[in-house]
Amino acid sequence: MIPVVTSAMPVTGLCTLGNRCGTSFTYRPVLISPFTAVQYAGASRALPKTHHNGCIGHRGSAVKPLCASPIQQLQQIFSLGSPAKSASKEIQAMIQAGSDDAERFGQLVDVLLDSELPFKESSLGGGEWQVVYTRGALLWQQLTAPGQVKSTGRLSYKSKRKAGQDFSPADRLVFNKGELLGSHVVITASGTYEPQDTATNLPKLVKANISGGQVVAWGKRIPLPISGTGFFSIMYVDDTVRVFSDQKKGTVSVQIRADKLRQLSPQSL
Repeated sequence: MIPVVTSAMPVTGLCTLGNRCGTSFTYRPVLISPFTAVQYAGASRALPKTHHNGCIGHRGSAVKPLCASPIQQLQQIFSLGSPAKSASKEIQAMIQAGSDDAERFGQLVDVLLDSELPFKESSLGGGEWQVVYTRGALLWQQLTAPGQVKSTGRLSYKSKRKAGQDFSPADRLVFNKGELLGSHVVITASGTYEPQDTATNLPKLVKANISGGQVVAWGKRIPLPISGTGFFSIMYVDDTVRVFSDQKKGTVSVQIRADKLRQLSPQSL
């Protein structure tokens, strides 16, 4: 464990970053490990509710939010690394543990949405990526999973109806699929994608062109005359987790590489 603060005395001060925790706070000793296990207020808790603004705890919980001072926040940054990387690791840990905490998952996704990290298009490759969390439906999900994607945050990595995407950065092709009756009935949609700017940091705006699809039902293939154009933004991507969003509509799709997901949660594939 890498402690961030070891002071035994409570400290009273103002909450930083917009005072989203309130106008004042009482800080108590907080020990944070690289895997976000936290000891505070005399009790140990795994995976606590942690605000993006540096406050531990959340509204409506039995634990009063504890806000880190600017110096303490810097200590956290240097000891834990990028907040987005830490959020990605915690997401993976939650899936490995089989967690159903959609609220906590959503909080971590919000951190990834603000990552603004460097972007390499080649990172979109690696074979199929499976959807594990959604808020609303992006274009390809509207075509391959009609009526299945809810507007509120939903964990889907345990669902029997899988959805995924496979990007080919070399030729900018994309293949999408969604299961309706498990693997017995699958809708696919294929097309191309094209980055819309030359930005080297996230978010990256992308135009998607769906040119056709098919239904695969009990071994039979039926062509679908579907097509459409839409835009989405790549908000975060590493070698395991990526996040896409339609920022205007507030929709979000969190995906994990299928081979990595198989290691984290074999029963999910």
